[in-house]
Amino acid sequence: MTKYLDYAFLSAALLAALPACTSTSSDPDEPVSATELKFAAVEDTRASITTNDKLINSPFAVYGNMVLTGSSNNPIVIFNGTNVSHNGSSWEYDDPQYWFPNHTFSFAAIHPANNEQITDISFQNGRLSFTYNYPEEYKDAVDILTASHKRVYASGPTSSVEFNFSHALARLNFIIKVDPAISGKVKITHLDMKNVGKNATYSFSLPSLTSGQTNDRINPTWSEPESQTETLFEITAPVEVEAGKTHEFFSISSTPNPLFVIPQNVNEDTEINITYKINDGSEVNATAKIYSTTVTSHSGRWQEGRAYSYSFSIGATDFILYGIPSVTEWDKDDGGNYIVAD
Repeated sequence: MTKYLDYAFLSAALLAALPACTSTSSDPDEPVSATELKFAAVEDTRASITTNDKLINSPFAVYGNMVLTGSSNNPIVIFNGTNVSHNGSSWEYDDPQYWFPNHTFSFAAIHPANNEQITDISFQNGRLSFTYNYPEEYKDAVDILTASHKRVYASGPTSSVEFNFSHALARLNFIIKVDPAISGKVKITHLDMKNVGKNATYSFSLPSLTSGQTNDRINPTWSEPESQTETLFEITAPVEVEAGKTHEFFSISSTPNPLFVIPQNVNEDTEINITYKINDGSEVNATAKIYSTTVTSHSGRWQEGRAYSYSFSIGATDFILYGIPSVTEWDKDDGGNYIVAD
């Protein structure tokens, strides 16, 4: 409680200290006018699950502070997870704040706000960090977006803080092609991915402003998960695929069932398991490691904002033939194919 009282007192003092010429009224008892701090949000130029419409339809959370420019003072917290929502024409939040002259402002934003998958959120000394806890069901994972903004404010009118959101997670896709030598259809009855990390810490630090007035650059890092023994997803609903045809389980270009994953180094035990039945009634169980494929095609790591599409063929035996994998930038509209060859 003391912290917020201190801030309220300081805010009032700073407003009172603004030059009298900025007042919109000659009545000295009325508050001195100031430039209200406003926000806007756009999605970065990326093919995304979270579209601008979804940004508009759900709030994002803002963290921010200010410090006297050039001083070594401790920053004053002005936003601590404040929800910013779209009212149909503009972005708004409760308890408006203001730009104070000769202060440097630092902001970070997370979308969606108030999501239980994101815990231990901290914004201190220009550094945002949080723990991401992957849900039990992959379909419940959300597209986490983050943004930042830093500005040295002198005085007078200034523009809104426009957050350019970018993806914090990576995406995976698996394309299965059925050997044309098989007669008829193949019924895939089970597909899963094991030995993946599902809890990690995300962070980024705002840079120092050595020139110019603003900066919204993000260079995030993810900690390596403490454990990489989890099952990322499991699909048991039967899927029939004609011989010579393909089936995409998590298409990069469509949105119904995206497969998000925490950026991390792929370990040697990460594997895909598939069970399918062929026309003669026999059942095939096959397992494939993807470590060597990820090392040769994209340095063995899933990176934030990128989509990875793995293609492989299945046939009458338990041998899975991978194609050459390709890393697809998530900021491109089309999905990419990694040919996985083992």
